[in-house]
Amino acid sequence: MTLAPSKNFIVSFLLPNQKFMCVVLLYRISINGKMSFLNFHYTLMFNYLKYLLFFVLTCDSLQGENYSYSDLLKESQPEQIKALQEASSFFNWYDGTQFQSLEGGLTRAKVYSFEFEGKKYALRFLALMPSHSEEMRKNEIQALNIGNKLGIAPGCVFSDQDAVLMVMPFIQGRPLHHPDDHQLFQLGTMVRKLHHYSNSYPTRYSLKDRISLHYQKAIRAGVAYPTGFDQEVQNVLNKTSSRSLVPSHGDLNPSNILIDDSSGAINIIDWTTATLEDPFFDLSFFSLLSNLSPLQEEVFLEAYFDRKTSEKEREILKGEKAKICLLTAAIWLRFSETPEEMALPLESRIAALDAELYSPSLKSIQDYLGEGIVVDLNTAPKSEVKSYALSFYKAYLEAQSEK
Repeated sequence: MTLAPSKNFIVSFLLPNQKFMCVVLLYRISINGKMSFLNFHYTLMFNYLKYLLFFVLTCDSLQGENYSYSDLLKESQPEQIKALQEASSFFNWYDGTQFQSLEGGLTRAKVYSFEFEGKKYALRFLALMPSHSEEMRKNEIQALNIGNKLGIAPGCVFSDQDAVLMVMPFIQGRPLHHPDDHQLFQLGTMVRKLHHYSNSYPTRYSLKDRISLHYQKAIRAGVAYPTGFDQEVQNVLNKTSSRSLVPSHGDLNPSNILIDDSSGAINIIDWTTATLEDPFFDLSFFSLLSNLSPLQEEVFLEAYFDRKTSEKEREILKGEKAKICLLTAAIWLRFSETPEEMALPLESRIAALDAELYSPSLKSIQDYLGEGIVVDLNTAPKSEVKSYALSFYKAYLEAQSEK
């Protein structure tokens, strides 16, 4: 990846006497107009505070690598090559066509931008793995197109017959971090449109399915979970609801909600997990991961329901947010152990998790959500992945104790 100076790169250093503490407060980068917020904390402790020094550096942009059409073919798997050839017939690509790599998020999806007839597009390779079959890939494209018809998502301009890749209009924008009331109202009405869609809609794993799937896979692999985690999973799986399932996005986090820089319009992207689900799932997912205050939640929910929310509805939202915490813990714990740790006895690993879970030094989820931190499953140290998972599990347990 080619690095150029970045925008709004803010660094804070704390320099105590015989104590050094370096905290990077906010790292804001622009990747082809899409804004990301990464937070890093590095602490080395000595004795006491002496001075505080702030550096503000101004940079320009963080660019991805450029590829020709031939370059893409060389780097692709056989299924992707076939899909690229289909797309080339549609777009008349030639070797002078430039594709610029974009960030792919936690899934590390391959995404590229390119221009065609004066317009900019995004090419995305869909995941090729047993858990993401051709049917599921086609379901994602179907859900995206339904979202486009509803005016809440970009449309799919092209997809190959095997649904290995899709091309969408490129959105010059930024993720919906720190939404204002107008944006919350706009998003609430958009989610209502989706949930009221009454025609055929794809189905995939439900929230319960996802919790069970990740937990069972981890247990079969010998991964350790805190004492009692299995019972909490079973409690969630055993609960039933009388609420009707509705067409849902399934991953309504701020990074999947883009604000167009020029128009201010909101677009919902990445429909990988779209399925029929409890209506409170999308609502709770966005509310939790956006760290909405009670007043912000009220604006969002009133826009969704088109009326004042009831106390019962607020309680349901709270309970569903707790389930999202359990899902997060189940997923992140699955990838939280090093090979060396896995070689240790299971009992000792469980004891270590229990000790960290109830340690006063464990961060709360507010420490993560308040700063927009998402610990990357692919790149972060396993100890950080573990602490992140335990923070969400602790939040789940605290929600259960408040009932």
